Amino acid sequence: MSNDTFSERLAYPKGLKGIIANESALSDVRGEEGRLLYLGYDIDDLVEMCCFEEVVYLLLNKRLPNREELESIKKRLRSDRDLPQPILDFFKTATKSARPMSALRTAVSMLGMYDDRTKDAGQLKEIGLSLIAKVPVMVAYYYRLCQGLDLPPVREDLSEAEHFLWLLKGVEPDQDEAHILEVAYILHAGMLPPLRPASASPRFRICIPPSQRPSAH
Repeated sequence: MSNDTFSERLAYPKGLKGIIANESALSDVRGEEGRLLYLGYDIDDLVEMCCFEEVVYLLLNKRLPNREELESIKKRLRSDRDLPQPILDFFKTATKSARPMSALRTAVSMLGMYDDRTKDAGQLKEIGLSLIAKVPVMVAYYYRLCQGLDLPPVREDLSEAEHFLWLLKGVEPDQDEAHILEVAYILHAGMLPPLRPASASPRFRICIPPSQRPSAH
């Protein structure tokens, strides 16, 4: 059998075209149509009509919350933003030349040492909510420490998007910027580690102007 004949018989798609990386009941990506759905809800409708916290509730409970449930999850997230002191101490003493994701990965692992819920498999949803509340705080705090800036106090009167901007910049959040970030949160909500399939491995990027980025030494 010639090599040409062998190659013809082993025709296969290039790259990831047609390859199923994972299956999920939460999201439905219809690439050819340019559509993304969460549990049957079109992403365009969710962006227009829902806040990020509503989408988190949807993905965790497979239905949208009523008004009381929405207020409850907002309060739940806002009340769980404080970081254990050892996490703050780690950020303050860690080398500022480390890759941000390395610092974040280590800090997330450390959280398990200070949260007794990790010993109970029935607390996975609560642990997930705790991570959603704390990870943005860790990202913003490590960034500011790398810049030699002070750490703004955690607040409970701001939405998730507004609070991240407050921590990142140390000033009252601009509402246009908060809206843009809110939309980005909703678009990526299905890929948050506590909400996505276990084998998925997405990458996230925070876009910071070059003049404000930590310098690498």
